[in-house]
Amino acid sequence: NLRRFLPLFLYLLVTASYLYAQEGYAVRKVHFIGHETFSKSVLLNQTSLRESNLFTRLFKKHPPSYFNAEFLQADMDRLHGFYQREGFLHARITLDSVELYEEKRRIDVWLRIEEGKRVMMGNTPFRDEAVNIKLGKYVQALVDSGYLYAKGHHTIDLLPGDTVADVTFILEPDSLVRVSSLEISGQRRIKATLILNQSTLKPGDAFTAKGLEETRAYLNDLQLFKVVSVAPLFTAGVRSTTLPLAIRVEEAPRLSGKVGVGYGTEDKFRAFADLTYKGLFGGPTRLNLNVKHSALDPYYINIKWVHPRFLSRQTALTVNPFLRRQTEPGFETRSLGLNLPVNTRINEQLDASLGYYYAAVTQFGVEGDVLVPDPESPNLLYNKSGITAALTYRTAKPLLTPEAGFQVQMGAKVNGYIFGGDYHFTRLWVDARQYSTISHFVLSLRAMGGLLSATSEDSFVPVEERFYTGGSTSNRGWARSMLGPLRNSGSPAGGKSLLELNMELRRPLFWLLDAAVFVDAGNVWTASLHYPLNELAYAAGAGLRLNTPIGPVRLDVSRPLWHDKKSWQFFLNIGQAF
Repeated sequence: NLRRFLPLFLYLLVTASYLYAQEGYAVRKVHFIGHETFSKSVLLNQTSLRESNLFTRLFKKHPPSYFNAEFLQADMDRLHGFYQREGFLHARITLDSVELYEEKRRIDVWLRIEEGKRVMMGNTPFRDEAVNIKLGKYVQALVDSGYLYAKGHHTIDLLPGDTVADVTFILEPDSLVRVSSLEISGQRRIKATLILNQSTLKPGDAFTAKGLEETRAYLNDLQLFKVVSVAPLFTAGVRSTTLPLAIRVEEAPRLSGKVGVGYGTEDKFRAFADLTYKGLFGGPTRLNLNVKHSALDPYYINIKWVHPRFLSRQTALTVNPFLRRQTEPGFETRSLGLNLPVNTRINEQLDASLGYYYAAVTQFGVEGDVLVPDPESPNLLYNKSGITAALTYRTAKPLLTPEAGFQVQMGAKVNGYIFGGDYHFTRLWVDARQYSTISHFVLSLRAMGGLLSATSEDSFVPVEERFYTGGSTSNRGWARSMLGPLRNSGSPAGGKSLLELNMELRRPLFWLLDAAVFVDAGNVWTASLHYPLNELAYAAGAGLRLNTPIGPVRLDVSRPLWHDKKSWQFFLNIGQAF
């Protein structure tokens, strides 16, 4: 026996002595031999070794790793543990060889890996991390159902051959924990009863994750608090089947405001001021004043009184008187009116609204509009009264610059008829958008259609209710509203049928800058329910987007395709085109 092990002992002794003699040499390269499942970078990340070359020394400023026999053995042990956690129970890691560069005091290291067969768990490779994650999900499901003290562990049995593992998960739910009482803290002006009414968990209910999340969401939706915490109140060292539900809030400032200025090629200089007062009389209501100015809206004054939790937790009533002056390429109006919408959050993706509106409108400068009932009148006065309905489904994220998901908005407006008003018409529209990330590109698609149907004797539809296309958010080959029917004066007359199709491809360049190329198509027609596809107008262009906290600053350049109009259009604006 001594004769058998003596040569091996002497070899190890000489090798160890040789390795210790190389300590203090900087590691230049680490080579792996025999690795098939994991890349070199993955394996290096399991060790303390860092390769040293001119690039890392000049640009990454990483200090080199110095060769040390004990540290090398520790790295080999870590690699062995990594392989075992990944299901390679019989993996072997050995030092194959080293190569010295005496003059530069550098060393290359070769490590040999014998992976062996990987243990499978069904059709899935066995991984410690995956097993622990699955166990954690099972335990969390119990906790989310009210078993707050639930625990679990697992056992692993290797079948003959050591290539297949049976994993058994053992769960200990313990007792179901229920709410004993509700304890509120942190409120100053907001009534405690208002906070209590937002909780979907009542005494006697189980502590479910759904109940905690809903309560937290309902409180945040009130927009009255900066901080909301909803959690069971544990007592250290005490296990109980009933626990208080602790609701801690920190109220937001009652009065808040913001102002802003900007510039765009369509609305020119713009400015706004916004003032909000929250928690009127200690209740959930808030009062908002918003004033805006631009070339398109010389003045727009909005007052909104919002009552959340109207009829149910998911609905809000808004009383919105307004005064607005619009100066669009195709019309100029002044409106004084009132909106009364009820908004409903059906779920996280789906919102709906239904409301009544009234507006007294003065239309200026109607010369040349053959659709106006009294073209001899310098001004046209009329009342609008009716109902609006809208539905929005959105999975697109993120909000300001969507990269994936879908969004569809549908709306309807019925004016006149039993609701009064001087003209009878119905307005319908749908806007669908799809966002997809493909490698480093984001593909955005949009389709919008609109329909107006008038049943007045003269079929008149107010100019501000007609459809227009052309501009920075529709067909970018034309100026704002300038695609479609025109009056004798050259101004856009609008129409009763609308179709728009857009495709845009965006890609990050560097820093906060993105590039985009796009193709737009669309048109507006005077007749109702009239969409001749051979009359679509096309445009193509490119642009840049500078991403900012308030949304991308967008510069687009576009030109019509296959059209007599050959001029370029330039647009500068805030926000994506769609």
